[in-house]
Amino acid sequence: MASFLFWNLRGRQLESVLGRLTARHGVDVLILAECAIPEEAMLNALDAAGRGPFHCLPPIASRGLDLYSRYDKRCFGPVLKEADNYLMRSLTPPQGIEIVLVVPHLASPMYKGMRRLGIPAASVLPRPFATPRKRRVTNGLWWSGT
Repeated sequence: MASFLFWNLRGRQLESVLGRLTARHGVDVLILAECAIPEEAMLNALDAAGRGPFHCLPPIASRGLDLYSRYDKRCFGPVLKEADNYLMRSLTPPQGIEIVLVVPHLASPMYKGMRRLGIPAASVLPRPFATPRKRRVTNGLWWSGT
C-alpha cells in the first residue's frame, strides 16, 4: 500500500526532519508545498534515510507544489488537471491499482482579504493596546465586530 506525506513548509529548511519522517513512516510519495529547499539537498536528505532512492518529479505549474517519490517516474501518469492551487495526476504504484492523486494547496483564511471573510474592519497589531469597543483577538489578528 502506498504511503503519502503532505507538508506545507512555508519556506522553512526542514530537509533533515523530512528525511527522518519519510524513513520512520515508510513514506513513498512526499508532497511539499512552499518548499524553498533546493532539489539536490532534499534528495540527499531523503536518500540518507536508507529507504531507497527518491526521485523528484518534474516541476509543475501549480503554485509551490513539489513531488518526491520512491516510485519510478513511469509510475506517474500525465497531469490530469492543474491550476494555481491544486494538481490532479494519476499514479500506479508497483503491484497496485491506478489511483488519482489530488493535491490541494488552498490559501489560508489568514491570508484572504478580511472583507471576503465578512469582517468589517481589520488591522494587524504588534501587541494589544487601548482596545476600542468590541475588539477580539484570534492568532494575533485583531478586528472590530459590529
